[in-house]
Amino acid sequence: MPTTKKPAAKRGARALPRKPAVRKRPATSGKAPAIKKVVAAAPSGLQVVRDRFKMSIADLDLLKTLKERCLALEMDVKKSAIIRAGIHMLTSLAPDALAERMRALPALDVPRKKKRA
Repeated sequence: MPTTKKPAAKRGARALPRKPAVRKRPATSGKAPAIKKVVAAAPSGLQVVRDRFKMSIADLDLLKTLKERCLALEMDVKKSAIIRAGIHMLTSLAPDALAERMRALPALDVPRKKKRA
């Protein structure tokens, strides 16, 4: 019985891409890590970090309004720049003024998804 051989692979032929290995997440205590993944280094040498957070629709509308106000001043800014400016302004406040501003902010009670048993 004659045997048939598979044709030899051509040189330089690319292998099929593999699926990335699935990594299990380590068990956490329920708290988010303090530092997120570093995305890139800005031209000024600052490290840029990507993070996620939730906000109310009213807060998002405020961001859009501030963005429109900046556009009226011929400044094209991103939402992240507005948030960063707000953080810098809050840092410059006296402790009493900061506490007053934080107490005036409505709490976001977002229910978390229940884990299946």
